[in-house]
Amino acid sequence: MLNRTPSRFFVSLTSLTLLVHCSSDPASNETGTDGTPTAGSTTTSAGTQTSGSTANTAAGNTSNGTTQTTNVTNAANTSAGSSTTGGAANVTTSTTTSAGPVTTGAVTTTGAGGGATTDTTSSTTGGPDLDAGGKMNAARGESTDVPQDYLRLGEIRILNNNWGSEDLGCTAPKSTMKVFVNDSGAFGWEFNRGDCASETDTSHPDFPQVEFGIHPFGIGSDLETSPPFSSTTVLPIQIKDIEIATITLANLRIALNGRDSWNTTMEFWLSERHPIDDPNPGVYAEIMAWWGWDAGRWPCDTNNDNQPDAGPSVQAGQQYTLCHQNDNWASGWRYFQFRAGDASDGNIREDFNGTIDLKPFLDYLMTQRNYSGELWLTRMEVGSEIDDNTSGTVTMDNITFQVNDQIRSAVIRE
Repeated sequence: MLNRTPSRFFVSLTSLTLLVHCSSDPASNETGTDGTPTAGSTTTSAGTQTSGSTANTAAGNTSNGTTQTTNVTNAANTSAGSSTTGGAANVTTSTTTSAGPVTTGAVTTTGAGGGATTDTTSSTTGGPDLDAGGKMNAARGESTDVPQDYLRLGEIRILNNNWGSEDLGCTAPKSTMKVFVNDSGAFGWEFNRGDCASETDTSHPDFPQVEFGIHPFGIGSDLETSPPFSSTTVLPIQIKDIEIATITLANLRIALNGRDSWNTTMEFWLSERHPIDDPNPGVYAEIMAWWGWDAGRWPCDTNNDNQPDAGPSVQAGQQYTLCHQNDNWASGWRYFQFRAGDASDGNIREDFNGTIDLKPFLDYLMTQRNYSGELWLTRMEVGSEIDDNTSGTVTMDNITFQVNDQIRSAVIRE
C-alpha cells in the first residue's frame, strides 16, 4: 500500500509538526497510515469507567509541562453509566493538593452520544496542561491547515495528514486540507484534493485522521513520522491482556462535493515488541475496516487467485468481509483490509454512528492466523483516505476509545 519511506519529523514548543506515513501498494491502490496522538508528560485522565464500575480521575499541579502531585484529597468519582452512543454522561471531579500551589481541575466525560468532553482544568501556571510538543487541548473554533499539524483533544489527536499530496508536490491551491473543532464542539477535517497525479499515480492518497496511541515503528526509526511517545496511558498493550477493545463514534459523516476517490475507515496496528522500549519493535500488521468507499477506485480481491484466503468475515458490530490481504506489505509488514458488508461493490454509505469492536478482529488473527498474544496493540485510528478530484468534509460529534475498563473521549478546551 505504500511505496514511500518518510523521514521528516519536526518538533517545536508551539507546534509539533508530523508527517504521517501511509503505506500503499500500486497493485491494490490502498493506503495504510501511521501517526501518534500525544499526551505528554502531564496527563489528566478522564478516568476508568465501565458500566457499573467506578471512574478514577487524577488531577495534579501543572508546572512547565510536568506534574508533581502529593496528598490527593477530596477525590470524588461519580458514575452515571457507560460511555456508549446515546449513553448517560460519566462525570468525574477531583481536587488535588500538591506540594506547591493548589490546582483544582474539573473534567467532565460525556458518553459518545452526548458530545465531546469540556475541559475546564485550570492551573496557577496559566491554563490547561500541555503535551510534550507544547500543545494544549484545542478550543471550539480552532483549526489548522498546516500540513502534518494536529489538534490535541485530550488523549486523542486529530491530524492534518496530507502525506500523499506532499509526496506528489501537489500543494495549495491545487490540494488543501485542514482539521478543526466547530463552535458546537463537533470536530473533523475539510479537504479539497485536486488533480495531482490521477493519470500516473493512484497510490498516494491523503489520510486526515483521529489517532489514539503510538506508531509501531520504533523510536528513532527512519519510518518514525509522529511523536516518540503515546497519546495515552492506555496504549500500547499486549493482545493477551485485552478483554475489551472498541471505538465508538457519534455521528461520523462524510459530506462530499467531488467524489472520485474516498473511504471512511477504522485502523489499528500491531508490533512484535514494545514500540517505546525497543528501538526495533518490528511492525507486524496493519488492519483496516472500511465503512464507506467509492465503487471504482479500489477493486476488491475477494476470490482472487493471488489472495486465495480472501473472503472470511468478522462480526464486529456488523459483518466485515476480508477484501485484501498481503503478508509482505510496504516495508514488510502484514496488511488486512476488511469492508462492511459483502465488500464486493462500492458502498457509498456516508455516515457511521455506533461501535466497532476490535476484539473479534484480534480473535480472528489469533485463531485463524496463529498470531501470538505477545504482540502489542500500539495504535487505534479513524480516518478517511482522499485521492484526486475529491473534496468535502468529515465531522463527528465525539469519539470514544475503550481498552478493557479504560475509556477515553475527546476533550475540548473552553
